[in-house]
Amino acid sequence: MIDRPLRIGDLKPGMEGVNLRVRVLQLLPVREVTTRFGRFHRLVDGVVEDDSGRMSITFWDAHVEALRDVKPGDLIEVRNCFISSFRGERRINVGRDSEIRKIE
Repeated sequence: MIDRPLRIGDLKPGMEGVNLRVRVLQLLPVREVTTRFGRFHRLVDGVVEDDSGRMSITFWDAHVEALRDVKPGDLIEVRNCFISSFRGERRINVGRDSEIRKIE
């Protein structure tokens, strides 16, 4: 895991163990999906930014509940997330092993 917070501009698909401090710009409503493997998931998509850029973010399963006190404009820290590319767009994924903390 990368211990120090990284900047959005430094992120590349395939990175794991990423820590970030970002401002929430948008959070969409909870949605439910079933993967092609038949697994059911709840997720929230959104957009976050820091001083180096903006990026899409997806909060998976248990982390959906952690967002109930988070709103656009809040500064959050996400730890141990991973970076993917979906339909050609880089995306931060807050998954099973990740942590979220509201800073302000």
